[in-house]
Amino acid sequence: EPSARQPTMAPVEAQTVVEHGMDHPSLLRLLAQSGIRPVVVTDSEEVAKHPLASGFCEALFHGAKAPATAAAVDETRTAELFAAALQRVQELTSPFLVWVHAAAMNAAWDAPYAYRASLADEEDPPPPDSSQPPAWKLGETYDPDELLGWIQAYAGEVIAVDELIGALLDALDEAGLAEETLVVLASPRGYPLGEHGFVGAEGDQLHTELLETPLLIRDPRQRDCSLRILNLVQPADLYATLLDWFQLPSRLQPGASPVAATGPIATTGPV
Repeated sequence: EPSARQPTMAPVEAQTVVEHGMDHPSLLRLLAQSGIRPVVVTDSEEVAKHPLASGFCEALFHGAKAPATAAAVDETRTAELFAAALQRVQELTSPFLVWVHAAAMNAAWDAPYAYRASLADEEDPPPPDSSQPPAWKLGETYDPDELLGWIQAYAGEVIAVDELIGALLDALDEAGLAEETLVVLASPRGYPLGEHGFVGAEGDQLHTELLETPLLIRDPRQRDCSLRILNLVQPADLYATLLDWFQLPSRLQPGASPVAATGPIATTGPV
């Protein structure tokens, strides 16, 4: 049986982003030039083979599973990807960057069916049992119970991912890596669930539910409380945040700044 963990070695190429008439070296290029090894671990073959993946010192493709709901959360596609990423983290010598790209909601919704079923009230019809992510435009006569079922299925996937992220953080703690590891959770897009008539990747109109994305950061220097940044944070700020973490000279893109320096902070409680 072929291994699901298929390493692909790629040289670091000089990459430059041109924006507003200015040249900005790519994050991967800056890290590699500073002796910081960038690695990507993904369950998406498209990402592993993307031309920009050549900027990583390693691109590790963790083969996808058959699209079916798992019997337990630790048997899901994302769980196996996180396990492969954690193994690579434990093998590397600091400093390094491990970028884990999970297909997640764009791949099979394989969380145990019990997760979505637990969210249905007694009077609700059973949620759909398909693992195929929905992508459809609501017609004028759509069935609201069908939409509710997919919302419950989505929420079940979120619960599973939340558990897996918690398990990953616990594993970093147990491995003695938590105090020196910055953990960032980000997403390239939101996921419409019926707003403006679209469900899933079918919609491409730039509404709030598509544009607003999560950005969660666990910074070992601020583990005594939970902080919420009140100002607008944009994807370009992640570039600046990672440069700041690795204490590299600032090469900020226009309008970008480390997340902690973007504006007012609200303290929301202990973690």
